[in-house]
Amino acid sequence: ERDLQIERAKADREINDIRLKAEDRENQSAEDRIILLRKAQAIEEEITKKEIKAKQMLVDAMILEQSINYKQS
Repeated sequence: ERDLQIERAKADREINDIRLKAEDRENQSAEDRIILLRKAQAIEEEITKKEIKAKQMLVDAMILEQSINYKQS
């Protein structure tokens, strides 16, 4: 889970850098800015999917633990 938090922090930093580049209307064409924003979106989606998967694994483990405890009582 800690590794995922670190990965999220790195992704957030990269996303912010990309968004700053995309805001530069003087040096970036509209097409280039769209490409940059789509790249930021893809990074966000990727890390969010990893976070969802990690939380789902945690929930699954908790459900399994509860079912084991229920069977033992």
